[in-house]
Amino acid sequence: LFPYTTLFRSESGKIGPVCFKRYIVKTTLLLYMLFVVALSCLAQEAPNAYTDAGVTAIRALVQHIWDASETQDEHDYVSVFSEHAIWDGPAGENATGPENIERAVKAMFARCGPVQTKKANFRPLAPDLEMVDMYQVAQLLPHDRTSIPAAPGSIGPPQRSNIRASLIVKNEAGQWRVIAARIADLRAINDQKILAAK
Repeated sequence: LFPYTTLFRSESGKIGPVCFKRYIVKTTLLLYMLFVVALSCLAQEAPNAYTDAGVTAIRALVQHIWDASETQDEHDYVSVFSEHAIWDGPAGENATGPENIERAVKAMFARCGPVQTKKANFRPLAPDLEMVDMYQVAQLLPHDRTSIPAAPGSIGPPQRSNIRASLIVKNEAGQWRVIAARIADLRAINDQKILAAK
């Protein structure tokens, strides 16, 4: 940075002409090491979907929705959603933001009854992003549909579940929150009944 800057020492040995380059190199290396250490500390502090702490936090969030679905507590259900979360329901309805989602979930519980979760699949998408599929059984859904058969080479919904809640969970300022949820009806429409109705 300052290749021609020098420090001077007297001939007695206290100070002589010393090139400033060496000082700059040492200082630069020290600053670089401090920068790397600081980045390392930040990386360790940030919750990560691949670490044990991140996995535990995400599973706790899913368990929260799991329990709220069974007890039909829409307020508790929506408490883990982010401020700008979006939610799509099994009947095609949609809502944005916790207040609207809470109303939509209340209507879903009234229509579907208690929703029991049979299985949850976790899939990290990035250090701060995870996708979760919750396979559930809604107790009061009408029985005018049948389970969708599994495609060749795939595995069908576990234990005759008729609802799948797909969640996108993101770390926001150190807290894991649901930023998007899509509730899918896993029952196939009976084509024979539709054709007969026409």
